[in-house]
Amino acid sequence: MQVLYVRAQWVALSLLLWLFSAVLSAQSPAYVDDGAMGVNDGSSWQNAFTDLQSALDNTASGEIWVAAGTYKPSAYPAGCTGCATNRDFTFQLKDGISLYGGFAGTETMLSQRDIAANPTILSGDIGTVGNASDNVHHVVLAVFATTTPTTRLDGFTITGGNADVFRGSITVNGEAIYRDSGGGIYTSGGTNTLTNNSLSGNTADFGGGILSFQGTNTLTNNSLSGNTADFGGGGIFTYYS
Repeated sequence: MQVLYVRAQWVALSLLLWLFSAVLSAQSPAYVDDGAMGVNDGSSWQNAFTDLQSALDNTASGEIWVAAGTYKPSAYPAGCTGCATNRDFTFQLKDGISLYGGFAGTETMLSQRDIAANPTILSGDIGTVGNASDNVHHVVLAVFATTTPTTRLDGFTITGGNADVFRGSITVNGEAIYRDSGGGIYTSGGTNTLTNNSLSGNTADFGGGILSFQGTNTLTNNSLSGNTADFGGGGIFTYYS
């Protein structure tokens, strides 16, 4: 009987430790640092992904913490129809994922980050540096058919988007996304929170900095300067939103 009692205690303790480990794992963010030298699986700052796209590809939900550096889009949005050149590359926000920039790469709590001291840049200048003609159309893209999906972008500098193809479009999640709108950030549908971001040097026909269509968007403590639009909304263009 004593053996069975001890074994039962051991099983119970093992189960508790497993549950505790699972909870910690579920709460842990995925880490991104372009200078990380570990195994690059996103499990810690030492083992951080070295590019943001890998983190987005391998994170289903929760938070992604991104250290100071410059990150450039390197993939088409998921399920894209009509994507044709590297200019259609973008950082596509995903339902249930919150992206946080502004880290030095040592923090253990979100409150420890210093956004001003650790600029985390999302740049659309993927081709010839300083030549906007080969920049991406949208640096950041969030596209959903309903308002239910939720995203958060917090603590980034977004620059170098150039949505200059008049009326050209791609299709993502069943929605038409125009290549002449939303050079910095393009949102369509969803419930999107944009906080503590700085947008500059983005261009478009409509919505140089931000284009928002439908959905619900909450913007807090963002800075927009030096963004341009040929027809409307140098900083922000919003409709049905």
